[in-house]
Amino acid sequence: MSKQHSLPLLLLAMLLSTSAATSRAEDHWSVWADPSRVRAFALDGDAVWAGGRGGLVRITPATGDVEAVTTAEGLAGIDVMDLLMQDGELWVAMATEGLQRYRPGAADPWFRFQTFPQGLASDAVQCLAGGPAGGVWYGSDKGYGVIVDGQHQRLWNELNGLSNPDVRALAFAGDTLVVGTAAGLYRMDPGANPVAVAGAPTSTITDVAVVADSVWVVAGGALHRDRLAGTDAWQALALPVAGLEVKALAAVGEGLVVTLGESGTSGRADRVFLYSAGAGWTDISAGLPNNFYPAYSTLAYDAVLAGPGGDIWVGGTVDGALGPGAVHYAGGSWTHHPLNASPAGAEYNSMALAPSGNLWANSTVAGAMFDGQRWTRYPSGSFSGGVPRFSLDVLEDSQGWVWFNRYTHRFLRVELSSLTEEIITGDGVSITRMLEDAQGNRWFCRDNNDVQTGLSVFTADDTWIHYDLGSGLPSLTIDDIAFLSTRRVALLCRGAGLWIWDHAGTLDNTDDDTWWGEGAGLEDDDGLLEAGTLFSSLTDDRRGGLWVGQGNGLVRVVPSSGGYRVVTRLGAKTTFTDGLIGVSVACVAGAPDGSVWVGTDLGLTHAALTIENSGGQELLRWTLQSYTTETGRQQAGTDLFGSETLAPLPSGNVRRVLVGDDGDTIWLGTTSGVARLTFSPDAAPDPSLVDAAWIYPNPARLALGHQAVRLGGIEQPVTATVYNLEGQLVKESGEVQPGGVLWDMTTRFGSRAVSGTYILRLETQGHVALRELVVVR
Repeated sequence: MSKQHSLPLLLLAMLLSTSAATSRAEDHWSVWADPSRVRAFALDGDAVWAGGRGGLVRITPATGDVEAVTTAEGLAGIDVMDLLMQDGELWVAMATEGLQRYRPGAADPWFRFQTFPQGLASDAVQCLAGGPAGGVWYGSDKGYGVIVDGQHQRLWNELNGLSNPDVRALAFAGDTLVVGTAAGLYRMDPGANPVAVAGAPTSTITDVAVVADSVWVVAGGALHRDRLAGTDAWQALALPVAGLEVKALAAVGEGLVVTLGESGTSGRADRVFLYSAGAGWTDISAGLPNNFYPAYSTLAYDAVLAGPGGDIWVGGTVDGALGPGAVHYAGGSWTHHPLNASPAGAEYNSMALAPSGNLWANSTVAGAMFDGQRWTRYPSGSFSGGVPRFSLDVLEDSQGWVWFNRYTHRFLRVELSSLTEEIITGDGVSITRMLEDAQGNRWFCRDNNDVQTGLSVFTADDTWIHYDLGSGLPSLTIDDIAFLSTRRVALLCRGAGLWIWDHAGTLDNTDDDTWWGEGAGLEDDDGLLEAGTLFSSLTDDRRGGLWVGQGNGLVRVVPSSGGYRVVTRLGAKTTFTDGLIGVSVACVAGAPDGSVWVGTDLGLTHAALTIENSGGQELLRWTLQSYTTETGRQQAGTDLFGSETLAPLPSGNVRRVLVGDDGDTIWLGTTSGVARLTFSPDAAPDPSLVDAAWIYPNPARLALGHQAVRLGGIEQPVTATVYNLEGQLVKESGEVQPGGVLWDMTTRFGSRAVSGTYILRLETQGHVALRELVVVR
């Protein structure tokens, strides 16, 4: 066949270049999230599933075993809203990632339902219910629907009965579906559309339970009852403790189990009660564990499940803190399962790799250390006062001391071998960055709080040296630091920007020092560097140069004759060949090969820049690979990120990134947990794997009824991505077997393909081939 169009060279380079980033022989992700904030339960034989803002855990009460399931094990999202166990399958409703079905023991256990192509009302699924005749019913922020025999059947929203499609709770009363929304209660009888329930509360319905012929709903913290026949008129039931509101309820036997607590999520007075029409209220709260906060009698229990034998599971969530985990009530007593799979909480603001191999991670609620096998939560031992909490940085040095500074509070170090604690200074200290150089000197950058010292060094022989404006510092607030050599240090100085300091190897004498900055040997002709460095980050490239992360992208700085110069700034992705996943850079970490790992609010990018000179002109060539979640890809708002960017991150919002000494281990601290990426060297190229692949029919003639393009010529499956000649993503396919359909001639939005030339990118075992397809009418 003669080619009717020439493939643009830029598109060709882009499609082929991505193969280098995906040809890892073994990329392996490990994820630690915080499952202790529980939203939902589901019984699974002798075990129970608990889901919340940290993924899933499976608890076996008889043994106390807890098995965590995160994105690394196949869960599409880390934010679980509800669970349903039906016919041996676990259904998982997720806040932004749709609905997943899990079949334990199956060869391919996970299947995901989304708005496209499965037809969900929304990917923000909020509640689940099992139908009396089978089927899985789900509620979302844009309506509800039903899945039968693995197929989405239909949905209901404002077009067929709901005045408000924001569905918060579902339950069946016989064959009638009861629907709680953000604007009241609905009922849907068999064969009919939903109708508003007369007299029911018109505020947000947060929970629904059915006991015998009665429907109980929670609205505005109050508990209401009716028989759907108007006989009870939805009167509010008097609660047993004044000043509390209903958090959650579930049917148990002929009555209810109800959790009560203060408004919001403080949890200071949460209680668990049983209720029945004959016996009234019975308080079973005695013995509830308090977990993390000793000042709280209990925590905010807003998830509850009752088993067929009358046992009860409760769990809860606490905004910005570790949750209470899961608590099991059986035989008149409570058993606590704290679910400490990720003992440092969720929102990570500091991480550090130590010479010993330990990883330290601190969040807004706690600190933890990972020794390669297990996590240990801090505060513990002698520093149990909470010092590691909200430490903007942490350092374990080569002498066996770990350094902490709880922001604006104490600055201290702890000797790990003895847990000896040494207070350096009391309250009022804010350390922004802690690093140890190759000589064993410990450097501490400060956020000036009426203390006229911007930088302090604790030398290898344990001597303090302090630096201020008189020492040459351009600012008294240093936001980040990087070591360029044994005598050169780069500093991000708030209000003054980037400065490089050559201390001549004499830290205690500043008379012979040299400084480079804006207007003083640092060339920045295009004004790419920002003077405001509060949210900027810095790392060396292991070759005397720098990478600077800013709110508007990644800046490259290299040595030049007599000083330094700014080469370029990489912003958000606008073409296939360059650009970050997200432009607001929160963290950077240099790799041994001179590349850099960049964390943004939308994901992670591995970037390398080659600078070539041709005929006196400087040519810049980026090599990039991005990693993000489905949510991050959607928030990026561009078709330039394909499915190859999806990775099992706990969150796309990356706050800290670290690179191991060998460059083969990457650690991420995100707003929802910690992830570790380990990889082996690129596999040796074997183009023959896909070189023989061909596609048919080609041309595809719509007038002749051609409805699909198939794969031929090879014996192994491939994944296929379809682009138009402008480089826009048209459609993605999953794994395609030999002879299978590569493309069904539709776009990812469901419309039929139009006449034109398309590029099919075929990939197998990390190797790529491109095939040109002509579609004609």
